[in-house]
Amino acid sequence: MMKHQLIISAAAAIIMPLAGMAQSLNKEITVERDIVPEQREATRIGFTPRITLRPVALKQLSYSENGVTAQVPASISVLDPAAYADSIYVSPYKGYAAIGFMPRYNAALSLGYRIIETERTRLGAWMQYDGTSYKHTFGNPPSGECGTDERKELTYNRHTATAAVDFRQLVGARSAIDLALDYTFVRYSNPSLDQIVDKSYNQNIHRLNTDALWTSGFNDLTYTVGARFSRFAYVNSTPKSFLLDFIDEVNSPTCPVRESNLGLNASLRADFDDNSLAELGVDFSSLSYNQTGVITMSGGGDITEVELPRPYHPILSQLSGFTTWLLRFTPRYRYVTGIATVDLGVKIDLTHNAGKAFHIAPDVTLGLNPSSKLSVSFRAGGGEEQNTLGSLYAVNPYMASLFAYTNSHVPFTLDAEMTVGPFSGAYLTLFGGYAKANEWLMPVWNYFSQFTAEDVKGWHAGVAAGYKWRDAVDARVSFETASHSDSDPSSAYYLWRDRAKFVVDASVRVTPISPLDITLGYNLRSKRQIEYVSETVNASPYFFQPVGSVSNLSAGASWRFTPQLTVFLKGENLLNHDYSLLSLIPAQGLTGLAGLSYKF
Repeated sequence: MMKHQLIISAAAAIIMPLAGMAQSLNKEITVERDIVPEQREATRIGFTPRITLRPVALKQLSYSENGVTAQVPASISVLDPAAYADSIYVSPYKGYAAIGFMPRYNAALSLGYRIIETERTRLGAWMQYDGTSYKHTFGNPPSGECGTDERKELTYNRHTATAAVDFRQLVGARSAIDLALDYTFVRYSNPSLDQIVDKSYNQNIHRLNTDALWTSGFNDLTYTVGARFSRFAYVNSTPKSFLLDFIDEVNSPTCPVRESNLGLNASLRADFDDNSLAELGVDFSSLSYNQTGVITMSGGGDITEVELPRPYHPILSQLSGFTTWLLRFTPRYRYVTGIATVDLGVKIDLTHNAGKAFHIAPDVTLGLNPSSKLSVSFRAGGGEEQNTLGSLYAVNPYMASLFAYTNSHVPFTLDAEMTVGPFSGAYLTLFGGYAKANEWLMPVWNYFSQFTAEDVKGWHAGVAAGYKWRDAVDARVSFETASHSDSDPSSAYYLWRDRAKFVVDASVRVTPISPLDITLGYNLRSKRQIEYVSETVNASPYFFQPVGSVSNLSAGASWRFTPQLTVFLKGENLLNHDYSLLSLIPAQGLTGLAGLSYKF
């Protein structure tokens, strides 16, 4: 699920002049600031270190502050998204186009247009394409399965195309209707699999997402009612010759898994005064899988159970169609003073066909701002986690198309952060935390790429420093480390699914003259590894397989000829460093993107 934060931030810096300068992290803090700390997410590892144009930041419909949507975000844009607020900001530009390309083949194309744009109505449409093709040469070890040291060159292709529309209509003084629809088609090759099944294998994916939301209120009450639906469907079956012996033994089908997600949600908020409010959110999410057969890890309910050795925890289950749902209640109370923000909440989860039926977890945030140069925050969280195909695809886009997975549970997460500064443009941030997650899905290799459910617990801690001088220099560097073990699979920070030991991120943007932006960046994820099992499930116990450290040096530049036209050049993985994805697929080497963007 894990794209490099550095790659994203650096790519955004190239196109950022067209979308408006983002607010700096080290903006002067005032004591009136409302601190709303958020749980730190893991650095996502992209399935290739390729370049994309700046992501479309289309805001997901805010069903409630605790709601969960399944919307697929767009990956490139150069135009500010529609503003979902009491009034709609009208942009001086109605459309945009951006294109980038770099041999051998890295391509990105984005188009968008606001068909209707008034103070009360907005209808927009956009589309995007991302494509990559790269070769990797490797040799089979003499003692390997093929018994030869012959070197082979394989070509990896991936193409993703998305089209979407979004609509917003203000109704009266306090009401609004929001609608969104997007469709994505993905096609990719897996030449590593070709070597095993002795034929070309390509996989296609269809993804559809729809969202609808009604927002209204009266007096001091605000309420929302929403619905959503998403579909994630693999198209091609997994070749029989590629599957393990035990799958034939339980007569499991090899059909591709397909998932439908239906969601309903509502919230009611009461503002008592300028300093306090109370809110109750309700969210229902149902996951249904195709009736032709699904193999589900960590399953529950009245299903066939096949006991397997570790790391398959606790069971592998054969199903003929499967439905599970999660009903979540999120009451909370918020109080704000001049120097503190207190957010007291709880997540109450009821589940069906996903193990234990009742879970409760904290949802508490405390923010302190004793001075304009110091801010401190504490957060306790947790809750049930639905492992949708979309969320797992973001972690490992080469995962086996045969499996669906039931829920994980996070009993608690504890995080703290302290920021000192800015002093003459410089600031320092210390952060860390501890978390426990049960049946959390971690990548595993067992003749194909999949996930295993582990009970993991671990800590993480880090430090970050930044500096900004006017609009000419903006720099940031961070170091973070987390629980890491070469023998104990339960010792890990749950958000780091590559089990990295430490992470370094550094970036700098320099604007020597107004039209020119120059960016440099470096990302290191050290001692990455996944669990590994031999080709047969009855083989020796699992062990950890190193997948190589990510060492990505990037550089780029952009020039604004006019407020509408910008050209850019970006290079990634300039050291041409070799490492593997979580699926053991080799990552792309030296790559880049050159192009232009235009607003009209």
